Amino acid sequence: MNLADILKSTLLRSDAPENEQGDRLKGLPSDKNRIILIGGAPRSGTTLLQNIACSAKNTSPVLPEAAPVRFILNEYLHILNHTRKYPDSYFKDEDDLLEWHAGILETLFDKIRGRYNCKHVVLKEPALTPNLPLLHRMLPNAYTIVIVRDPRAVISSMLEWGSRASRDGIKHFYQNRNMSELAKHYKSFYAPFLKDNPNLENRMIIVRYEDLVKYPETMTGKLNYKLGMDMHADYLPYIRGKKNVGYDNDGTEKYAVTELYGSAITDRNVNRWKDILEESEVVEIEEYCTGFFQYFKYSRINASIP
Repeated sequence: MNLADILKSTLLRSDAPENEQGDRLKGLPSDKNRIILIGGAPRSGTTLLQNIACSAKNTSPVLPEAAPVRFILNEYLHILNHTRKYPDSYFKDEDDLLEWHAGILETLFDKIRGRYNCKHVVLKEPALTPNLPLLHRMLPNAYTIVIVRDPRAVISSMLEWGSRASRDGIKHFYQNRNMSELAKHYKSFYAPFLKDNPNLENRMIIVRYEDLVKYPETMTGKLNYKLGMDMHADYLPYIRGKKNVGYDNDGTEKYAVTELYGSAITDRNVNRWKDILEESEVVEIEEYCTGFFQYFKYSRINASIP
């Protein structure tokens, strides 16, 4: 199955009639504890999506970035190199090692369920997105929602993050106004699962940020149908209320916060990139991210790019 076919079955379209939205994700009995992994590039809307997902009943609160999961994956990759160097020593084989770390992750999820008395665990961290194929191998009961956003808007938001940090004398990669480097950074989060990954097809949903903020009720309804959940698009209570854990905005994370945090869902920033980027920068981004404009139907100002 090629990428076009995978996207056809995983991309949740706002304009698709109800009878064309596809089936529910496979292996999803109504009473099963769910693990929902939210992926995407930084500044693509992962926090918004996490808040919407955590609005469902019996779901974990809005937790900070899922760094513990990333640390466990990093440990797995280190030990995998050791296992390949010294096979049949500490572990019978690579599958044995994979199963052991899968058990560690399941223990973490059970800890979260017990701590917050919930059935479903919703976690997000952009840095986990490139490892989604690996996570799906480890966690056969995990499902993924990946959010994509116009590369021009994402890079504009990165630059604004960098600008906020700069005012406090903090250096950050997002202060680098090099469009090719920022575009490469953006694409690096999606590249691994945009390859031919048929195993993700039945366990992944892709949502466009623009559709989510323009048609929140429609898109939330489609997510509910796919996942068999009851999330809603009322964003405000979950970023400020009891279901929000952590997010004290210490360190550089505070520069990620915008005026939209804690506000009702709005599409007012969809085209904000037009006020931030120079025309030459827009052309560069469109050139470096040509595939994304084609795959996810973003229009370009430079019509000469195929």
